Amino acid sequence: MRQKDWENLTHASTLSNAFDYACQGVKELGFDFCSFLSWNSLETRPVLLSTCPTAWVERYITMNYVECDPRVNACRRTLLPVCWTDTLFVDTPELWQEAQSHGLRCGVSQGSHSAGVFSVFSVARTEPTLCTSELYEKAGDIQLLATFLHIRQADNARQQATAMHLSAREVEVLQWTSHGKNAEDVAKILGLSCSTVSFHLRNSMAKLGVHNKVAAVAKAAKLGLIDEA
Repeated sequence: MRQKDWENLTHASTLSNAFDYACQGVKELGFDFCSFLSWNSLETRPVLLSTCPTAWVERYITMNYVECDPRVNACRRTLLPVCWTDTLFVDTPELWQEAQSHGLRCGVSQGSHSAGVFSVFSVARTEPTLCTSELYEKAGDIQLLATFLHIRQADNARQQATAMHLSAREVEVLQWTSHGKNAEDVAKILGLSCSTVSFHLRNSMAKLGVHNKVAAVAKAAKLGLIDEA
């Protein structure tokens, strides 16, 4: 990819703009299509950006293929590029056949992980088949594109988390709660009254949009607001 493309991607002001620049880079790498799927703990549905054929994107959404997509499952388990093969789709042959029928016959998916955010960046083309030497040659650029988009989405998630800002004391209370401490234990540790600890827990739950302290701890951990126990 050209230096200018990397600079444009670095300075993109939004995820959508960054994706547009990434798509330009994907074409320079010899691929026709790309997509970006991202999950964060604040959203009930993943973000999906794609240049794949509209009919395929609509089919993918309608059939809720994201729930059984082996590329997504594979990317959850590894940071290495995942090549699209018959073996990868052995349990979902219909999905693979439909993707191929829309011209997505050769592709690679790259997963990215950070606190509260998981994403999958995929590149694809109709032909020719991706050989091992080409994968080695282009894997670094694909991973960088995936990382740039993931960072942009992670920034968005952090901004959302900031909007539900927890005070330092609320974070402390949740952190100790995550270690299995009850309100009385936390009160003794922090030198507070039980009612004050309960007050901070209620505030935390309200800010995080949950209804109990277990859910509050889980969500705060996913957002990176507290350390996972």
